[in-house]
Amino acid sequence: MMDSLRDSLGSLPRNWSAGSNLSSAPTKGPKPPSRKMQFIEKYRAWLLFFFVLPRSVVLRYVEIVLRWLTAPNPAKHEQRVRRVCAAVERWGTLKEPKPPMCTDRSANFSHSVRRTDKSKWHKIAIGDLRAILGIEASTRHGSVINVEPGVTVKEATQYLLERGLMLECTLEMEDATLGGLAAATGMTTHSHACGLIHDTIVEYKIVDCTGAVVTASADKNPELYRALPFSHGSLGLIVGLTLRVVAAKPMVKLTYTPFKSLDKFATTYREKLTAGDAAPFFLEAIIFSRESAVMVTGDLVEAVDKKGRWAADGLRVEYLGRWWKPWYFTRVRQALARGKWSEVVPIYEYLMRHDRSMCMTMATVMPFGNDPWFRYLFGWALPPKMSLLKGSHDAETREASLRKQVYQDVGFPARKLEEAVETSDSLFEIYPLLCYPCKVPAAAPGRMVRGTAGKAEAFANLGIYGVPPPIAKKRPFKTLHAVRALEKWVRQNGGFQHTYCDSLQSRAEFEVMFDTTLIDELRARDGGAAAKAFVDVYTKTRPEVDFGAWLKEEAEGA
Repeated sequence: MMDSLRDSLGSLPRNWSAGSNLSSAPTKGPKPPSRKMQFIEKYRAWLLFFFVLPRSVVLRYVEIVLRWLTAPNPAKHEQRVRRVCAAVERWGTLKEPKPPMCTDRSANFSHSVRRTDKSKWHKIAIGDLRAILGIEASTRHGSVINVEPGVTVKEATQYLLERGLMLECTLEMEDATLGGLAAATGMTTHSHACGLIHDTIVEYKIVDCTGAVVTASADKNPELYRALPFSHGSLGLIVGLTLRVVAAKPMVKLTYTPFKSLDKFATTYREKLTAGDAAPFFLEAIIFSRESAVMVTGDLVEAVDKKGRWAADGLRVEYLGRWWKPWYFTRVRQALARGKWSEVVPIYEYLMRHDRSMCMTMATVMPFGNDPWFRYLFGWALPPKMSLLKGSHDAETREASLRKQVYQDVGFPARKLEEAVETSDSLFEIYPLLCYPCKVPAAAPGRMVRGTAGKAEAFANLGIYGVPPPIAKKRPFKTLHAVRALEKWVRQNGGFQHTYCDSLQSRAEFEVMFDTTLIDELRARDGGAAAKAFVDVYTKTRPEVDFGAWLKEEAEGA
């Protein structure tokens, strides 16, 4: 099956739109890397160690101080929103043709892999919209938190844990903003219960293309409410969010269960995923090879006793978030040799367990980062700031990030888990794989994620991050074609690709994977006012570089 899938991607797609990145220019084969690039590739880890990490530490503390000094007053939320409205109204008075609007947030601070050039667009300042507006009770949704879009996951999580609460869908990256996640997507190890982050958003507040504030919820402007997930600012500028929160406890009891069979692992994982009220509160897995995986289940528990043990089972508390501790995924791997075991972890350290290793990607960029000497002496400097890593890209290093490494997250029906692992193994041979759970609700008109059966279904998600072994061994490898093969498999199986990844799909292929019908309809209303004011989703989510020539080089290569 995989050979035919590879073969079908050997030629370029015929249905690329005029707006795609496919170049028609002839190619002469891949250029050899420049001396600078050869130096970077050879000494990448040490360049990161000596130059990026020190600047990251300084920048981290500068940002903490600046965010504290310039913290916006929650009581002046409406005043800040009116300023955004006025800015949009001023855009409306510009002479035609007007450039489309976007936020002023630098692409370097985004958690997507793209470095979108916003210079050709009209920027609307929203940087001061980062206040937590408070918690309130809702008879329909339980407790909810009201926030501005610039609030980070770290800020919201710390605020809520102090009050015995947590976001129902808490992403594991501290610096990610809730507005960015709401406009893109996100899932967690509780997503088998709550769904994607959009499924926990009770209400959006946006400023539309006329400068009006529009509230969208299941009851108020329901079409807009259904269309906003995955919309990437193509319908308006988010200025407020209301998200569901749930009760938290100080600790999480984790159980690590190893498997030496893909079939046994997948069957057990699906059983946990679909167990309803009997399912664990948290569920994830890390797949270390085609036949070995460790499933991690977690449940909220109370605080420990004075001796540092959890009173119920006498389990020792593991402070795995301390900077000298091994990266989380390497701790999970111990179960393959150690066997099944349990431990108790502080709730915040569990929620942010992947932050230091940047979801396992640090193993690629700094292989010695998990060595004891580095962890004990310099572990406190991790993770490097995303803005510095992205800001250091030039044309050649950005090309290398697309052609020499893989950073993909894909969701698909959980019944296809074995096939997904086999597909990833055949295409990339990259391990470990991060496996998350997800519940995709019954398809509603306008939902971007189509699903498969028109009803709620259990999904799984694979995070595929790393360098394919042939490239690590300096051998030719058709990375872009392999990614396109993965995208084709995802489309064929009713799945979806996370839009912060590099998507190599044509517009027609993108619209097979995602249902953009309602977004397109809303953008076309009132004479296409929103379409003129905001960039469309496909343009927002494709790579900012011309990868078509590279596809041709791969197709023409041996």
